[in-house]
Amino acid sequence: MSARVARQTVSLFNAKASQVLSLPPGYFQVRSNGIQFHSPVRIAEWTEMTVEVETSAGGRSTRCAGVVVACRGNRHAGYRVCLLFTGLSAHDRNRLRAIALSTSTLGLQ
Repeated sequence: MSARVARQTVSLFNAKASQVLSLPPGYFQVRSNGIQFHSPVRIAEWTEMTVEVETSAGGRSTRCAGVVVACRGNRHAGYRVCLLFTGLSAHDRNRLRAIALSTSTLGLQ
């Protein structure tokens, strides 16, 4: 049995650094309480960011605030960043859980 996976894109915004990262599918993994993504630049822990997850299924987007809890890697290979969402409503948490389930087979490159 094969599952149809909706395509997602993610945009991250760091207000302090006026930095926007747009991530194509395969460079991030959404969870119900956060997101892991690959970044070409180091992002300091405790940095507050805004994340917008857009899905091709229904064309809906979900905007969440979060804080970086881990950033591992190096400048040559890039960094794996873990961001924990803060202040999620029950509706947004359920939507993110559905997105996370639809992308469970995707891994970070």
